[in-house]
Amino acid sequence: MSKRRWILTGLLLANLLGHLPFASALAFTDPTNDLFDVNGTPTIGEGYLDIVETEVILTGSTYVARLKMVDSLPTKVSSSVFIEWDMLMTPR
Repeated sequence: MSKRRWILTGLLLANLLGHLPFASALAFTDPTNDLFDVNGTPTIGEGYLDIVETEVILTGSTYVARLKMVDSLPTKVSSSVFIEWDMLMTPR
């Protein structure tokens, strides 16, 4: 292959790779028994409420978070129960 073809092939490959979705992942751990109530007061709760690991995956412009809890999530909770997990992401 001529030098010119190698350069064109390299540029084409670089362009192609630049447009493929790229995923990067970060994993974080969190200590157990650090739950807070609606007022921000430390509290004791069910194990399925306590996040112990979070994996954040970025693909293109989409973030996906996978949460690992102390216990498995229940299949059903009372309709009077409100559960909320919050994540704060700051720009790099």
